[in-house]
Amino acid sequence: MIHTCVYHEWYKFKTCNIKTCKYYSKVTNTNCMAIDREQPTGNKIISDAELHYYKFGDQKLSTRIVSLKRKKAIDRVKCVFILYKFIEYIRESYKEIDVVIPDKLKEKIESKYPFTIKKLGYRTWMLPYLFDEDVFERFLKNRKGECNAYSLNTVLNLTSTKFKKIVIQLKGSSI
Repeated sequence: MIHTCVYHEWYKFKTCNIKTCKYYSKVTNTNCMAIDREQPTGNKIISDAELHYYKFGDQKLSTRIVSLKRKKAIDRVKCVFILYKFIEYIRESYKEIDVVIPDKLKEKIESKYPFTIKKLGYRTWMLPYLFDEDVFERFLKNRKGECNAYSLNTVLNLTSTKFKKIVIQLKGSSI
């Protein structure tokens, strides 16, 4: 039997080979959890136990660890959305300025996630604003919901210590 991919109608398969797909699993007959299992209703499309079995079955993980991995992945996605909106806010609210940032610091920041995501629209002139907690607070004032649950260093995927070090280095460089 030939199956159609749930994401791409043009992709027909007997056994799926797209390993990067979230539904890919070596455990099922067609390697596709979307086709080989019945979709439940509710908040989680795939339970933590199913995720453990289908995606991490070959690894020595507990269902609790899989649940933590899921939460961490969800938080990272939410933080990327918040960062996208924050960058958009900076672009609309502040004018482009000339900044002098040491190449080593600039490279250190721009080589790390989430700054490596090109579609965020980040520009170097935004660095002083991106690392300014007052600017982030002004951004959050008009926002409701989950935006307020994350700190700026979490949104930038930095520990508070690394965040503070970068802020100090940015303030030390001439802007």
